[in-house]
Amino acid sequence: MRISAVRGYPHLFTSAFGTKIIGVLPGKSDYGSIMGVPTVDVQDHTFIFGRGLNFGACPIYLPVGDDKLFALDFSVFEVLQKLGHNGPWKWKELSYPPFLRLDVYSYGVQPDGSILVSTRSDTFIFYTKEYVWKLYGGWAFPFTGHGYYDTSLDGFVGLSKDFEKLGA
Repeated sequence: MRISAVRGYPHLFTSAFGTKIIGVLPGKSDYGSIMGVPTVDVQDHTFIFGRGLNFGACPIYLPVGDDKLFALDFSVFEVLQKLGHNGPWKWKELSYPPFLRLDVYSYGVQPDGSILVSTRSDTFIFYTKEYVWKLYGGWAFPFTGHGYYDTSLDGFVGLSKDFEKLGA
């Protein structure tokens, strides 16, 4: 299978989560929103074309487990989740975090599914079971962008844009 897309929009693709690969392709519908979300499930051998997004400026995608994809953008925080075992995939709007999207410096997902997001001075945690944001600490990750949890190191690994730091 091959899906073509216009070059120059790397932020509109997300990593695979579970057995699914999701691509958010640029383009506008007749109503001005970004067109639907193509999803390939490599285990079920299925292809669905879900509802379009409510955002598209510069989203951060955070896959959690096999069945949830969180998306944070300038004016919205949503989760894409499957309703029931064979049900449709739906976007659900969540309460906006206690920081602005422009302030996000780094982020990652813990093994328990909780999402950590750092600004330059504070780190916040989003509990994905209760859908609640809380201040986690007065510190920030030493890397930029998406960090990945390495179970053998029992911590996050990421790269820094700062030439004085190597990352963590």
